[in-house]
Amino acid sequence: MDWTQATEPVRFKHIMTKDIEFHDGLDKADRVKFCQERDIEYLPGKSGDAVYRLISSGFRRMELLPSQKVSEEEEVFTSESTAKFQQHRVLFVFRNDSLTGVVHFVDCNRKPVFLHLYSLLLDFETDLRELLTAIGCTNDDMLEFLEGSSSKVYQRSLEFYSKARQKEKRARLPPFHTFRLSELIALLTSKNSLSISEEDISGIRNLVMHFVSPITHREKYSESEMIFDITSFDELLTQITILTDTRAKLSNEILEAKAKLYK
Repeated sequence: MDWTQATEPVRFKHIMTKDIEFHDGLDKADRVKFCQERDIEYLPGKSGDAVYRLISSGFRRMELLPSQKVSEEEEVFTSESTAKFQQHRVLFVFRNDSLTGVVHFVDCNRKPVFLHLYSLLLDFETDLRELLTAIGCTNDDMLEFLEGSSSKVYQRSLEFYSKARQKEKRARLPPFHTFRLSELIALLTSKNSLSISEEDISGIRNLVMHFVSPITHREKYSESEMIFDITSFDELLTQITILTDTRAKLSNEILEAKAKLYK
């Protein structure tokens, strides 16, 4: 998935492991070694209706449950899909009736997920600017807000935005495009009844800003080095839910504000 696809939902086909080793395709002596070397506990059967779980030094055949199955086109971050991940750490991906891939919860560490997070955050910032404009705010309102604040951080921001180069950028760019995310949130909450917590957004913002620089991530990324434990996975789901719910509220506010303009 490249940058032009970043706005698309993340589907299981984007993060699944395609090169599958089947229980039936390995020699008995190699099965345990294969799983131990890769820190995995399941081998799928070729029939697609059963999996083999590593128990001590052997395997136990288990029927594949409907809750362990997802389709290639199914979105990863839906209530149905995430409920399956909460119940099973490993899901099996199908195209029609054919098993085509395997997904572990740590596969949410792959590039398509983080590109999706970047897209969500970018869309969120765009919504903030659009709502501020729709309720009649301008760059001058932001500068007045910063000037009236007792925060030392905002005072430093005001000093920065008062420089000639920043004034030129504001004159050239659309409204609010030179201000920081935290400042957009603060101005909106001071002007509008919609309450947005910067802390609720900070988790995804920090991932995007400090961890998933696309170039660094692509150079260092290794499919064998998964960094998320289950707690991190649960936190990621919570952060995505908060951000998407907040975006839904913003969209409603934008529609209401624009409707008032045309009355």
